[in-house]
Amino acid sequence: PTRDGRSKPDVAAPGTQILAANGFSAEATWLRMTGTSMASPYAAGVAGLMLAAEPSLTSAQIGSILSRTAHPPGGAAFGWQNTFGYGIIDPAAALAEVRRYQERKERK
Repeated sequence: PTRDGRSKPDVAAPGTQILAANGFSAEATWLRMTGTSMASPYAAGVAGLMLAAEPSLTSAQIGSILSRTAHPPGGAAFGWQNTFGYGIIDPAAALAEVRRYQERKERK
């Protein structure tokens, strides 16, 4: 939990053995890394795709969509869990939710 008692994490992102571009070496153009340093850009990238699709989204809306559309890892129950929050980020489901948001916004 946070210092003010909120439960964390909200969601989880892939962060194990992630293949990424290596900007630090001319010889090795790719590298594999594990950890939050790989999971964080994944989550930020999904948020960026959501904003590219709908620039008016607020950070609260992005967080809510990511939480609502996350899926628990195989066999785990739905609902918040201490180890992965509401589940693992599902980019396709999050972007589909953004499209539904756009459709509702257009109907108003």
